[in-house]
Amino acid sequence: MNLEDALGLILIASVLVISLIIKYVKYRKKMDYFRSELRRNQFLVSDTFIYKNSLVAVDEKKEKVIYMKELGRTIQYDIGVDLLIKTPSNKEIIIIDEVASRIILFFQQEWTSKVFLLNEIRKIVDYEEMNYESGNKNKVKALGLKFYFSDVEQPIVHINFISYPIDPNSERYLTMCKEIEDITETIKVILEKKIKEQKIKGGNKMTESISYNFGNVYGSMIGQQVNPSINNISDIQELDHLISTRGGDDAETLRIMISEIREMLESNRDINKSSFLKYSHIFEKHSWITGAIAQLVLNWLVKS
Repeated sequence: MNLEDALGLILIASVLVISLIIKYVKYRKKMDYFRSELRRNQFLVSDTFIYKNSLVAVDEKKEKVIYMKELGRTIQYDIGVDLLIKTPSNKEIIIIDEVASRIILFFQQEWTSKVFLLNEIRKIVDYEEMNYESGNKNKVKALGLKFYFSDVEQPIVHINFISYPIDPNSERYLTMCKEIEDITETIKVILEKKIKEQKIKGGNKMTESISYNFGNVYGSMIGQQVNPSINNISDIQELDHLISTRGGDDAETLRIMISEIREMLESNRDINKSSFLKYSHIFEKHSWITGAIAQLVLNWLVKS
């Protein structure tokens, strides 16, 4: 290695070291600011969640939440923390106060916060977005929940539980789907409990038309439904395309199964549990197809 090459390597290393030092100094400055703000507000912390230049903290008694941006505005909420759900990256946080019937969400690229009453929730739906860009083609780039509110300014809030594209046939994908299903069920229990309480007490009643739709891609529908949609699968061609993109090694088996279902429908044969026993392992592995099949059968019944 000649002197010129050595100097070049030293220069690159120096730039990297300086870059790391700058990042560290910025991080320390940010953390010092957060600590000073917490002290200024006399806020005793039990949990903190940091995303980029924002922080959400819960107090020891779980009766208050503080939200701040570095060198920005600090907001303190007197809100009970009966349920706290966060995405793996801390990018979105859901907090529910059962007693006061409130839900607060911290969401989007640079955190913003919004407080809703539980009775403003109209629908909770799982959603999934595929990535069709080169490099991550046919991978899932967004997987989470959509909250539909009666609020005009913020009618829909997306809570995305993944921070990078994942394979729809991977264990991580199935794990995330199960977690989202469990979260939806937990929120459903809280909301239905509040509905019952309001019925007993009278007065301002919560809506009884909340829709819990999960299975938009991978599961089954639950709860009271308003304009429900399992999938946008309207014919065999669309389902075949879905099988091609997500069926993997089982694509041909899935096509045979769909062909048998189609034959049952067209010949008016009874469809019962025993008809699908031989495909039980396929349903376990590709649970996303159950919603698509249900929509296909429903469409056939409507047209027949």
